[in-house]
Amino acid sequence: SKSSCIMERKIIYLVYRTDPWHSLNSRELVYIGEDMEVIIAQLKAYRGMTEDDANEIRSILQTQCNNRDYEWEFEAQQINAFAG
Repeated sequence: SKSSCIMERKIIYLVYRTDPWHSLNSRELVYIGEDMEVIIAQLKAYRGMTEDDANEIRSILQTQCNNRDYEWEFEAQQINAFAG
């Protein structure tokens, strides 16, 4: 059947540390992973992410207005797919 030829469209997350305005030219890629909760745990353990940050990531994939010189941004990407 045709369906056996279709590759699974797996989602990965690219995690960036950005300036407070999420400027594209400030993006620093800090982590790539498949499981949001595992990524959050790693960022909490090694990069100072807070539970408030984690809750913002879970709901809108970025942190906002945290009165510091950086923010977090997650970008969901499909693998085994053409960029579009």
